[in-house]
Amino acid sequence: MLLTSKDYHTAWLVVPFVVLSSNLIAVTRLFKVPIIFDIRAGYFESTITITAAIIHGLLQFLLISRFGFIGPGMVSVIVSFFLCLVYYFVCRRIRTIPWPVWTLSRLFATAIIGFAATIFLS
Repeated sequence: MLLTSKDYHTAWLVVPFVVLSSNLIAVTRLFKVPIIFDIRAGYFESTITITAAIIHGLLQFLLISRFGFIGPGMVSVIVSFFLCLVYYFVCRRIRTIPWPVWTLSRLFATAIIGFAATIFLS
């Protein structure tokens, strides 16, 4: 209350989206490692990143006008989920790493439960 004006007191609504997006980015980095170390697949990372940046910009333009300041949080979650899926499938095509699917699904479930708990408690 002492650090910000009353205009910023509703900013806590964006926090669950930022937390979920951060968790998805952490999972994405697990899938990114084999792509980074494979010389043949070096162009995949830049192509995926540029595509995600374009999608991010377009969604920002659409969702900010519709949802206001919560729009960027929603866009971050959507783009992070998209990146996670794309890197997972590209990683599977390049290297056959036996990912512990059960462990990864528990990680996703924990992120979603934390997201729901943050919304519920606030």
